Amino acid sequence: GPVQFGSWKPENYGGDYRGPMTVEQALVNSTTTIAVKLAQEAGGARVGDLARRFGITSLPDRPDLSVALGAYEVNLLQMTSGFQVFQLGGQRVEPYVIESIAAQDGRPIYARGPLAPAQVYDVAKASMMVKMMKKVVEQGTAKRAGFGWPAAGKTGTSQNWRDAWFVGFTPVYVTGVWVGNDD
Repeated sequence: GPVQFGSWKPENYGGDYRGPMTVEQALVNSTTTIAVKLAQEAGGARVGDLARRFGITSLPDRPDLSVALGAYEVNLLQMTSGFQVFQLGGQRVEPYVIESIAAQDGRPIYARGPLAPAQVYDVAKASMMVKMMKKVVEQGTAKRAGFGWPAAGKTGTSQNWRDAWFVGFTPVYVTGVWVGNDD
């Protein structure tokens, strides 16, 4: 149902309320009021701490409840890196751009060494999130992003639908897509 925190009244897309639902149903359908209620239950500081463990460093120390709706600026690399934690069963690997450089004759000049993943999230919880995000692609807001292979992900929009996001992954790849007005 409707929620209000001070003067802030977050609403679901279309302004409708569907009554009680599971967290999975809320994720699949992008039910924002449930996301905000969960952020309230956990607390902004805990949400921020978890996000930083996932590699999202642009949040303030104590984000407010709007963090549940993506109200803070996070670049595409950080967002995609954060979703990688689910893909890797709770492990995080620092993202990088260049894997290797070779001279014109093929002689290696640079090769990035192997990266040791850090366990930043519980394996069982990551598995539950993957299961729910698979349903987002199979039957939820990301249904049109499905391509016939096992995949999971989440859609998102910014205020007034100025930006649209999709971050998704398969067992092998993780990718993020942002479409918006870059001014």
